[in-house]
Amino acid sequence: MAKVEKRKARKDYPEDGIKAGDEYYYVQMKTGQRSSKVMRSLKPFKPSQLTTSSFKSAWLSADEAFSDSPQEGEDIRAAADAIRDAGQEARDAFDNMPEGLQQGDTGQMLEARADKAEEVADALEELASEWDDLEEPEEPSGSEPDEADEDAHDAWETAQDDYETARQEFESEQERIKDEATDLLSDMPD
Repeated sequence: MAKVEKRKARKDYPEDGIKAGDEYYYVQMKTGQRSSKVMRSLKPFKPSQLTTSSFKSAWLSADEAFSDSPQEGEDIRAAADAIRDAGQEARDAFDNMPEGLQQGDTGQMLEARADKAEEVADALEELASEWDDLEEPEEPSGSEPDEADEDAHDAWETAQDDYETARQEFESEQERIKDEATDLLSDMPD
């Protein structure tokens, strides 16, 4: 990844919204043997902006979007779709290569990326379905009965305890699914 520097502007860069005296982030990335791309920003660059690989940029963008979301079922499904799209682009690039080049390093890398993206997208879809299948427990209705009626009071306390246990299990499952989705998205192939 490209090295990001923090600089103080000596002049205005109006296309980037930077004025003389502002502190900004600067990066210069090689785009070819004799070419490079310079980027300036008042905000830190996201990892997806610091790569010239469209596959890596798409994967990192999906990870960033998921991290910035509430991380619920629809967010997991959106990440799966983005990863699947990135994998399909890699698969299309592989398929469009001459057969002799498909066996080379670049061809093998594209095929591995496509396979990994498909595997991760499938796992994310499965997690999204698990999320959708979770049933939030219902809080018991009614107010606490008078302690004079011991049976009713004990039944109410048991219902409250059961609800709290079910609630903790529900929240624990949500966290597990979020963690697994995060782990899958952090496992980007080279």
